[in-house]
Amino acid sequence: MEDITREQAICMFYSVEFNHENAARLLKRIDDLGELDICFENDYEKPVLVTRKKILAEPHHYKRYRSSTGKEF
Repeated sequence: MEDITREQAICMFYSVEFNHENAARLLKRIDDLGELDICFENDYEKPVLVTRKKILAEPHHYKRYRSSTGKEF
């Protein structure tokens, strides 16, 4: 069962301590890149960065994390 949030996943990806400041800073970093988003393939404990188009094109392969704020991406 998925219990890792998008905010936790981005901190895991960059190997930094999870806190709201780190999560906000890192999410802004990938948002500024424009085309990338954090997601996972088979194991939700192994986040990856993939283009948003690829995530949308292969929803059976790439799954998005839920945000702790409830915001959809």
